[in-house]
Amino acid sequence: MSHYAKGQLNSYITRQARTVGRKVIHSTPTQSLPSNLSLLPTALAQLHRLSIYPPLSLVQDLLDLTGGRTVHKSLSQLARDTNTGIPGLIALRWPAPARIGMVALLLHKLPLTDWEPPSGISPREVCEALKAGLKGKPIEPKAPPTPISLLQESAKHIDERLLSLLAILGPQAVEAEPALPLRLLSRVQDLPVLNSIQRQLLGVRICFGEHSGRAIGNAPGVERGQVSGVETASRTDWNSLLPSQLAMPKSVFSYRYQRGELLFRTRELAEPPRLRPTVLLLDVTPPVFGPVEALTRMAAYSISCLLQQARIPVVLVTTGEDEERLIELNNSIDLISIWTQRSMEPPNELRSLKLADAVRSNLRDESGLEPMILLLTQPWFGAEAKIPRIQGLRGLFIQYPSCDVLPALGSLCERWESVGARQKEELGQILGYLIG
Repeated sequence: MSHYAKGQLNSYITRQARTVGRKVIHSTPTQSLPSNLSLLPTALAQLHRLSIYPPLSLVQDLLDLTGGRTVHKSLSQLARDTNTGIPGLIALRWPAPARIGMVALLLHKLPLTDWEPPSGISPREVCEALKAGLKGKPIEPKAPPTPISLLQESAKHIDERLLSLLAILGPQAVEAEPALPLRLLSRVQDLPVLNSIQRQLLGVRICFGEHSGRAIGNAPGVERGQVSGVETASRTDWNSLLPSQLAMPKSVFSYRYQRGELLFRTRELAEPPRLRPTVLLLDVTPPVFGPVEALTRMAAYSISCLLQQARIPVVLVTTGEDEERLIELNNSIDLISIWTQRSMEPPNELRSLKLADAVRSNLRDESGLEPMILLLTQPWFGAEAKIPRIQGLRGLFIQYPSCDVLPALGSLCERWESVGARQKEELGQILGYLIG
């Protein structure tokens, strides 16, 4: 970098640092960056990559606002303004690095002038210079006025569909690529409207075994009563009592027994599930529109997230009369297809199942486990078709409200579950049974 360019960059960094109350020291500072400023260099550089050039004080304010933190009075009114999407952004409870994507959504159409970096200066150079500059002495901040009315108008465009997109993508994906929400804005109109409760259910935990939430071992989050093959309990199977407990004085032994604090070997537990490559055959035709598809799509999304994290192949096949859609679900962007695929024609059940079976037969991973097909639909699917037995078929059948009928394809499934459209509380355990 030339001496002239360095001078321009120093002037720019000095001006930006002043907005958050820091005086730049041009000697090499030794102290670490204050915690409340540590994310700002990265945040500003990420926004510059999107051609968004705000003052640093505005970036800091919006990161605090979307995180539900204390902000100045004019911005705090936005936090409570239900005519905007700000309360919804706060309700997502995302970590600060992921909220850079939220800040980009709020600022990308605002006419921010006078804060562009000098010509020829890269976002990386701005980031590194700002990291050093913000280690300077605290001073009285000299920030430009916050454009409250412009922010309010911008925040009105963050509606339930856009909040649904953010919830589907998740904080990890947006932290890795803050431009992702902006890049996918064109697909927002195809998404269903998920209310706040449904958005919370996107993170449903798939549970395996008879009892959900039981943890074994000494990892973080393990149950206090059960660690490393030993549990504290009120039990009478004395053969499982640890011999060390018999060395206690009788009074101590009795006291601990009454309180359920004696140590026993744990009961035999099921092996952790071995997940297998999966074809999700998702019915997206008119018979499932409404409460049925709300649950089938949520189930498909939850399973796909789990399998992606475990690096297990998962493929989505959607139904339709004229043609099915086949999508490999490799990343967060692919998951959006679970929510946007839709057909206005009735399904061709036999053809869809044959396609899913063909995909299943070619789906393999290093585990060597036989792939499976999980059909997600309503119980009358296939009732009027002659469906042959299909290897590896399992089914989740969502009943219509006030109905409880035997699924037409239940007898062809290795495993199947039939649940009510409003039976969301048990979804995690049901999915664990179906894919475990």
